[in-house]
Amino acid sequence: MRAMDAAAPGSVPLADPEARPEPDASAPVSAPAHTTPTVRPTLSSPGPPGDAAPAPPALAEDPEGPPFGHATRQLLAAAVVVVVVVGLVLRFWTRSDLWLDEALTVNIARLPLHDLPSFLRRDGAPPLYYVLLHFWIELFGTSDLAVRSLSGLFGVITLPLVWVAGCRLGGRRVGLAALVLLASSPFAVRYDTEARMYALVALLTVLGFLALDRSLDRPRPGNLAALAVVTGLLLYAHYWSIYLVGTILLWLAFEAVWGRPRWRAGARASLVAVLAGCLSFVPWLPTFFFQSRHTGTPWAVP
Repeated sequence: MRAMDAAAPGSVPLADPEARPEPDASAPVSAPAHTTPTVRPTLSSPGPPGDAAPAPPALAEDPEGPPFGHATRQLLAAAVVVVVVVGLVLRFWTRSDLWLDEALTVNIARLPLHDLPSFLRRDGAPPLYYVLLHFWIELFGTSDLAVRSLSGLFGVITLPLVWVAGCRLGGRRVGLAALVLLASSPFAVRYDTEARMYALVALLTVLGFLALDRSLDRPRPGNLAALAVVTGLLLYAHYWSIYLVGTILLWLAFEAVWGRPRWRAGARASLVAVLAGCLSFVPWLPTFFFQSRHTGTPWAVP
């Protein structure tokens, strides 16, 4: 009765079954023992900076794949070393004799340097590998193992570079897969054990990819100079590189005009660098045209 007498006018009538009694402001409010408070994420709203909880920092994307622990990184590095060593053994484990093209290559490389251009006019090949083999023979002699070891060296150097290229393309797992495939490929092992220029071409191709990849993202003078140098070396290593360089020029021209905006500046700079590398081949053009008329190159005049 005392509570009813103290009710103020305008309060909720007690006869209303839907009404809920207002809590007493003087009584302490405590959560039931069986309930657990739930923390709900809230969106940032206008107000003082301290009102809303700070959002967790966004995780940066790893361009080389998901993060690895320390033990996993050590295991991965050990796997790369083991695969490279296996590839090295395969490339220097050869017992066959030199075949005709290898013997002709060695005979030309043994000539004095000033005689190489005149002999190569009848051979149908550019001079880079012959010049390198010439100096290699002066150091290590003309045994089968000695003359083939230059190509083996090129093949072994290519292995870790393929690992790097694979990591740039798709992460560490892709890099390891590319490394295993190249190290164990019978096709690659065969040409890495021949005294011919094919292992050099493969090495320069991978170097060219790495130089082009860096030039597209960071068109700095050093990256562009490396791209120009590798382009020129490719053309002087094998004439089949003309098709590769031509395809790259067409692709860069497309990217420079219609490509992704973030690549357009790099594509324009890389296009100039590749063209500069092509200009280095101009002094050899008279010999190239002579070979196309008088040797058995694929584009020779019948």
